[in-house]
Amino acid sequence: MKLKLNSTQEITILLQLLAIGAIVKNNFQLQIFIHLAATVGFGIIIFYVFKYLTNQNKNIANTIISCLIIFLVLHYGSKPTDALTTMFIITLVIFSKFFIKWKGSPIFNPVVLGLFALELFANIFPSINLNFISWWGASYSFGSIPFALILIAIWIIFSFKNWRKWPVALSYLIFFTIGAFITMQMAGDPSILDFLKFTFTDSTIYFFAFIMLCEPRTSPLMRKQQIIYGLIAAIFSTLYLTTNFPTSSLLAILIPNLYFFITKWMMIKKMAKPKNNPETT
Repeated sequence: MKLKLNSTQEITILLQLLAIGAIVKNNFQLQIFIHLAATVGFGIIIFYVFKYLTNQNKNIANTIISCLIIFLVLHYGSKPTDALTTMFIITLVIFSKFFIKWKGSPIFNPVVLGLFALELFANIFPSINLNFISWWGASYSFGSIPFALILIAIWIIFSFKNWRKWPVALSYLIFFTIGAFITMQMAGDPSILDFLKFTFTDSTIYFFAFIMLCEPRTSPLMRKQQIIYGLIAAIFSTLYLTTNFPTSSLLAILIPNLYFFITKWMMIKKMAKPKNNPETT
């Protein structure tokens, strides 16, 4: 019998392989295993606590995916307090899955919302040395072999089509490239070609565009909406590139999420509006 994986299983396997590779790459450091316990381990516990308290029928697989993304994106740190910060972020992520939603679907990508809260707090209180987003597990190589890039490329080629989000990812990458080229050209930055070469040969942008930006439940299915969604994300990514505006790299996902939510709300409101039927005589 031929084994066929569903989309959830495929992305989970990708994230697990990335995590294993990142652990090996960093020589099995104790801090990384503490980070794994604070993300995936603690996340599973908090999921079942919220599930028991709310009696909501939710799938643990989606929580494991979110926790693995946090594990790969958020730096593992070196202080005991780093694990506490991570556990707090994980709690926010899972809290948003249960409570920050509309008609059963999340309004914002829960992972990005949790990371945004961390960055916002870090910018408000810069004297507190908190964990930071380093993408340490989403971009790494073994010697000259770009292991993370190869894994993500295989997943994009063979599995991403099941998400039906190609217009989101491609419009984002195209508009971001155009925006980066124009803004850096206007600023007289001579390194623009080197920047674009580095950007598109590193796995980080593909992890961002194809996994985090295209999260299935917080991004649209209609092609026109997907293109607009990608355009909005590219604008905020370019804003981060040119101004280094705090948290704009995460706003590049949260603002498109908000756009998608508003379009759904307006569509449902329009459908619910009573129609004026002509009177019969």
